[in-house]
Amino acid sequence: MAMTATVLDNIKVNYPNLLDQFDNRKADHGLLRKAIMNSNMAGGIISADLKEKAQNSYGRTIDIPTISQTPGTLGSALACTATDTVSVSAFVNVTWVTVSASWFMEPAKNDQNEISYLQEFASQYSAQINAIYNSMDSSIDTALIAALCVEAQYGNTMIGAGNKYGALLANRIDVSLAQRELFLNDMTSINKSDDIYGRQDLIGSTNAESILRNTYAQGQANDTNTGFQAGLFDAMFTNNVTVGAASDATCYVVPKGSFGLVTRNSPDCRAGRSTTDGKMYGMTYDPVLGANIDTLYSSSCQDINAKTGNALDVAAVQEQHQIAVNFGILTPSSAFAAGPPIIGAPGVIRAFNFQTA
Repeated sequence: MAMTATVLDNIKVNYPNLLDQFDNRKADHGLLRKAIMNSNMAGGIISADLKEKAQNSYGRTIDIPTISQTPGTLGSALACTATDTVSVSAFVNVTWVTVSASWFMEPAKNDQNEISYLQEFASQYSAQINAIYNSMDSSIDTALIAALCVEAQYGNTMIGAGNKYGALLANRIDVSLAQRELFLNDMTSINKSDDIYGRQDLIGSTNAESILRNTYAQGQANDTNTGFQAGLFDAMFTNNVTVGAASDATCYVVPKGSFGLVTRNSPDCRAGRSTTDGKMYGMTYDPVLGANIDTLYSSSCQDINAKTGNALDVAAVQEQHQIAVNFGILTPSSAFAAGPPIIGAPGVIRAFNFQTA
């Protein structure tokens, strides 16, 4: 008889290995990274007091008092009867959003598999937390769009119907193909017209990187020197910036520290409570967010034979894991839902489109 019954088993490579590294690549989360950086910088809009109050605000509204510097009526001399200048104040409220994700684990499945429990758990956590990052990134993009400076607040004569860059479209400056080369130089002047000085961040969609790289590469040896604009802004690029209509790319131009986020945890998770039916609340530190996120664990008896391929696994342990991030996004104009700030000061969150034509 042939010896086919005793042929060697398949050779198996250990896991983890490098074969799936590109399939499991992570997104950039550029807006989220910038928001986290802004939230931790000394000159940003998120104060240490706000972070502390936010953490203790579960179930309560956070009121952030703001005051507008209102210029009075100027005169030419002191007067016996002065003209009053009324201060205007307002409360900013944090709008909270919760994003959660969940997955199941079956230890008996891993006992019968080349992928260990810890390896699968790490893969599941990575996939779910990155989905949460993506959602947060998109939420920041939405918040920046809502906070964009409106056309009426621009003080520079290059903005507006009949002027160099025309009327804004969806509160973005439209830069035609012919205007691309020197636009960044103009953008500094546009912002200075509204008292926005100092180094600023440029956060662009992915196509903006190639456009600006070409601009920066045209130095003094070229017919037109556009490379001097390379140092005007600190640029970064991400694929979650919403691109405007008929445009190749869209970029935000914002002062450093001008938007950020705060997080908080549920009281049950902070206290590490549990229920009589076995649900366990807790927190785990996430190094990307630099904050604790909420966790909820439970387990039950389940039929998992469809996952293991073992008909005996009809009464096995199944774990349910949940993670959640409760966060709020803040921009300088958060208090002014109707549009312009109280004093009519120009907004500092600005954007432009590199139009296709």
